[in-house]
Amino acid sequence: MEHRQQLSLEFDFIANEYNLLRSQQSLAFNINETDVLLNQIDTWEAETFQKVAMVADNARNKVRLLFHEIEEDMNHQLQKISIELRTAKDTEDYAEVKLEQWKNQLKELKEKLDQLHELILVDTTSNNQIECRNFLKVKIKYTRHAHIHESAEIQQSPQGINSAITQLRDGFKVITGNAHLEDLTVVHDKGDYSDIRGINLYESGEHHICFKFEQTQNKGVMLGIIASTFPTNKKSYHGGSSYAWCIGSKMCHLNGVWTDNNQHDINVDVNDELILIINCNQKKISLINERMNKHHEISVDIQSTPLPWQLRLNLLFPGDHVRICSQSTH
Repeated sequence: MEHRQQLSLEFDFIANEYNLLRSQQSLAFNINETDVLLNQIDTWEAETFQKVAMVADNARNKVRLLFHEIEEDMNHQLQKISIELRTAKDTEDYAEVKLEQWKNQLKELKEKLDQLHELILVDTTSNNQIECRNFLKVKIKYTRHAHIHESAEIQQSPQGINSAITQLRDGFKVITGNAHLEDLTVVHDKGDYSDIRGINLYESGEHHICFKFEQTQNKGVMLGIIASTFPTNKKSYHGGSSYAWCIGSKMCHLNGVWTDNNQHDINVDVNDELILIINCNQKKISLINERMNKHHEISVDIQSTPLPWQLRLNLLFPGDHVRICSQSTH
């Protein structure tokens, strides 16, 4: 009899547990509970769109910059022809050879102008290689009962969009001076400063660019940012609209003013890596020396150095090699 009563008590306990579990199940599957997971997806979606928009804005700025450079080059050529025509008219000195040369120059410029939209290529073919279904993963850890069918797995890898952005690494272009480019490496050939800028424009967000000093004398190197509106025919270290560190010294170049500060003592050895952090949102730049575990920071006055910014590098001594590492990200 006692055994029967014990079983009855256990049965009542199990029945209560069942009723409690049913109540909890009803609450757990309430729409407010699922919102937690859906909100995670909404957040990811918004952040992904923001990253894509940032890449698109960077591309638009690059197109505008390249068109401006083409326009400046054409203006220079036309001005040169104008001076030659005016001089030849005043002196009445224009032989058939010279006339033919002018005709060919004007014809070549007209052809470039007619094909202006073909001089700059916007490559969007990589979009076809991005597997959108691999962008996100929604997996289930629930142990299913035998009669429950396996649902399809929705995949998304955060690396999908990140890898696309990483491919948009910055690159170098020589503005003035005695340097040449070898892929992502700039090589300084002989004395006098070379003024080098980055290809990308930075208008929002935070961007990390890694530089490897493959050959260096630990002096005569300036690294930082410059306003993209600063004239390309002027040396960046002669004017404002720029902020940079002078490697191998305690000097900084702050909006055209040389400043001596013990906090910015930056030295590099051969094969050292420096990471330049461009933070447009917080209006500052940072420089990290990983070997020495040092972090330097400069606030940027956007009134004197307006966005968007470009990478700025100056080299003085022959034989210096500086390369943008594969770690660079946007």
